[in-house]
Amino acid sequence: MKFEFNDTATIEVNTDLLTCCDEGQYFETKKRSIGKKNLFWWLRCYPNGSGVFCGSVDVSIHTSFGGFSIRHVTTIDRSDVKKSGGGYYKEPLVCNHSLSPHFRIKSGSIIQNNVFVIRCKVNFKIALDEPRIDHMKNFMEDSAIIKLNRKTLESYDLGDSIVGEKRTIADMTWWTKYYPCGVEFENDYYNFDVFFNFTNAPEKTHFSCGLLIGGAFVQKSFDSMYSAGRAISFSHKQLQNADHENDVVDLVCKVSFNRPTKDVPKNPTLPLKLTVLTKPTTSKTCYKDSVAFSILECQLTFNEVGDFGSTPKRFVTGSDKHQWRVLYFPVGVLAPPKGFISLIVEASTTETKTVFLTGEITIRGTPFSKKFKMLVEEDSNIAFPKLISHEELRRIGGIVDQQVIITCDVTFEDHVFEI
Repeated sequence: MKFEFNDTATIEVNTDLLTCCDEGQYFETKKRSIGKKNLFWWLRCYPNGSGVFCGSVDVSIHTSFGGFSIRHVTTIDRSDVKKSGGGYYKEPLVCNHSLSPHFRIKSGSIIQNNVFVIRCKVNFKIALDEPRIDHMKNFMEDSAIIKLNRKTLESYDLGDSIVGEKRTIADMTWWTKYYPCGVEFENDYYNFDVFFNFTNAPEKTHFSCGLLIGGAFVQKSFDSMYSAGRAISFSHKQLQNADHENDVVDLVCKVSFNRPTKDVPKNPTLPLKLTVLTKPTTSKTCYKDSVAFSILECQLTFNEVGDFGSTPKRFVTGSDKHQWRVLYFPVGVLAPPKGFISLIVEASTTETKTVFLTGEITIRGTPFSKKFKMLVEEDSNIAFPKLISHEELRRIGGIVDQQVIITCDVTFEDHVFEI
């Protein structure tokens, strides 16, 4: 005997979020009950992409646990955008769709009153006699709020930090350390970096930090089983655009996990308190590497958008944990824009410490320079869809002997943050 359930969820997306949000930042619908104990589903919307490329709207479908069949169709109102899928899922569902690039959403009549609507229809079928694992039974969550006066942001220096009080939930202890003007690097100055630190965490613990922007709770998250701490960043521009009360912005930090034990205590510690400002104590190990590659002048004319080449993926000199490569697109990665060179730097690591990658992209024979930084995890990347236009490249003399020589110098830095 099967239980069948139909439902529809909608997301209203303010178009301001298309430019305000960074890649990987998202907001969610409320969890919707499927009519069976602790089985919920919800949508997650990434206004500026969830993966490699910015400039697209992505949506993912989630459930609290598995043991069901599902069919789902996701559309955008007043458009022909349609993504569908389905199947049987033994584990909790996470289904990702890249819905549409921004330029397509901005065309026609899709946007009305600065808003467009995403709609997802689902059909669940559940065998009533099939045993299922209740993933919510021992679900635990704790949160703490960082209250930040955005008027004081520029009074901090690079590397200045504030430490949150340690909190305990079950056997896990966690705390935050945040840097109002970033962690060391000059191009981090306009970032607000939040590090999560913890001990005795379950094998898979979910960490997130978010803030309200135009009524949408925009957040970023990661899963980790390591105790070295990982960072979540928001730009100063996002903080200035965030909802506030007398210029005070609330950043909500959360941890959650499933603890497979009986009699789980549910008495997390008191709300977060802030300590005095301190200078961070850090130690780091650096690994430098460099790669150069060429693009033929004829490729700028005859290649199609999306055509790309790649340097070999390799370990950085001196390390057997950090790997990287560069993908290069002579005519651009998405249409539009055509007439640009696009680059994607991919990096991965098996290191359990916090790892940053800083780099500089240069074009031989020109003053062109593009500096960047990224947090490196198991599979990370940073994209430059409009690295340089073909017109600008010719103007500064970047084509020599009918080719363009691009060099990417990088430094992997293993950080240990001590509080």
